[in-house]
Amino acid sequence: MRTRTVMMLMAVGIFGAAFSSMAEDSKCNDAGKDVKKCKADKKCGRGMLRKYINEKYPEEVKAIKELRKTDPKAAKEKSKELIKKAFREMSPEMKEKMRKRGKEMHKNVKAFMYAREKYPEDMKALKELRKKDSKAAKAKLDELIEKAKKEMPEDWKSKRSKHHKMGRHGKMMGMHALQTKYGKEMNEIRELRKTDPKAAKEKFEALRKQAKSDFKAEREKFIALVKKYRETKDPKLLEEIKADVAQSTERRIEFRRKMVQKMQERLNSESKKLKDAEAKKDEIVKKRVQEIVQDPNLNW
Repeated sequence: MRTRTVMMLMAVGIFGAAFSSMAEDSKCNDAGKDVKKCKADKKCGRGMLRKYINEKYPEEVKAIKELRKTDPKAAKEKSKELIKKAFREMSPEMKEKMRKRGKEMHKNVKAFMYAREKYPEDMKALKELRKKDSKAAKAKLDELIEKAKKEMPEDWKSKRSKHHKMGRHGKMMGMHALQTKYGKEMNEIRELRKTDPKAAKEKFEALRKQAKSDFKAEREKFIALVKKYRETKDPKLLEEIKADVAQSTERRIEFRRKMVQKMQERLNSESKKLKDAEAKKDEIVKKRVQEIVQDPNLNW
């Protein structure tokens, strides 16, 4: 079941990308039928799958192209339906090809990230080369990726992957946790940033390391407490566990409460700006027209 789900998600992502580029003119057009060229072409890197859908469901593809001209949203929904249909009816051989292609793509992306971290000078030179000779830059990048594949350890993980996975929301939660537990220190860092940004940054990094160590110690302590309760079934230990969970839950609720409050404040501010703009609409138009007709160098 899990394998089927993964395959479905991969199919949706790949076919979705294929449909989004159907209307584009590229080296890999429908008449070419050249899968290898498609694979190398950035504009249609999903050439094999795009070809599969075009050949298997030509009428549906044609209808979606026409619908996209008048109703892109409806065309998108039709594309999703066709993707599901294609996956249901796809042969096991085609699914295996998709799996292998996805695995290879994942390996290439990981090798690229490894190369970016381990060979920064080479990557910098590639950027410069791309401005002069994109074809040569592509060949050099391929060589660098192959080199990375050979040197990259099996268990290697990108330093940036954790931060990307966290995203903005995760980083904000991290900042909130620091503010909640180390409010005094965080306020001092904010004040220091006004006069000495570099020292403030160093102090913040030190505080973050300390916080990481403290959080880890607390987690280990909590795990030990739970293990001890499982062995002894001591009601006092259960009360300690409940208190710990209640405290953690309260912190999360407080974070969400503050997030909602900030969002509400921003919404109120934007609503006020909107009302002001609506009230002064004629004045804004008049002023803008005067600027446009009087200044020949004015950019729109």
